[in-house]
Amino acid sequence: MKPFLYLLLTSLSLYAPTTITALRVAAVQIPSLSSTTPRSTMNINVGAYLAVGAHYPADLVVFPEYGLYGNFSTQSCDSDHMGGFCETFPPVGSTIPCTNTTNSVFAQNRLTCMTQEGGPAVSYNTCERDNITGSLYNTQAVIAGGVLVAKYHKMHPWPGECFAVPPTNMVTFTLQGTMIGIFTCFDIMFTDPKDDLVKMGVKFFSYSSAIPLIAKTAVEVFSWANRVTVFNSNLQMGQSQIVTNGTTLSQSCPSTDTVCIAFAEV
Repeated sequence: MKPFLYLLLTSLSLYAPTTITALRVAAVQIPSLSSTTPRSTMNINVGAYLAVGAHYPADLVVFPEYGLYGNFSTQSCDSDHMGGFCETFPPVGSTIPCTNTTNSVFAQNRLTCMTQEGGPAVSYNTCERDNITGSLYNTQAVIAGGVLVAKYHKMHPWPGECFAVPPTNMVTFTLQGTMIGIFTCFDIMFTDPKDDLVKMGVKFFSYSSAIPLIAKTAVEVFSWANRVTVFNSNLQMGQSQIVTNGTTLSQSCPSTDTVCIAFAEV
């Protein structure tokens, strides 16, 4: 290329309009704190979530499975105690009122405040009570711009005595033109819904988990085998990561006593 033409094209490129297409994602590793009651425990942890969202320049923040429960063990849960953590949701597409006080009825009412006025979308794991049947579900809820944009019921809950097994639900949401699928923790061991979502053409996943030791490896294998990107927020230390095509772009630190964030633009 002639020097003059190269210089001209370079100069024009400096003034050409640019479009930022990258999606900035934060997969959070955060210690789950405890208090005297399920409600106060949840409120303490919601407060910690809000602190993360307020200080991180992400478009999507993904929080871990069981992150709102403190040291309560779901291996010995019963519906009465577990019910203290549970919330109910309006239909997907509904606006969720922002009530950022520690006596808010539900976590969703505080977390929605974070998503307003240009704040990040939030994908968080919670216990949901079905008002009609009374069933409890392990639910991943996504709020963006103050609106409930997605709600996924974990299809393979563990332990089974804590949560009901839902019908098949393949859930996606769209953020900045990117379609993102959802599955949770133990679901990674099954074909539904993750493989069915891949067959639908989904290339990005919000994945909240609490699996120790093998979690990163399982996510990397799924990502590599299906050429997809996973935003993996894990409750366990050193397990959170953002991985694409089997390659980890960013990962959290191997400690649970501080907030550690895996951040990447994808």
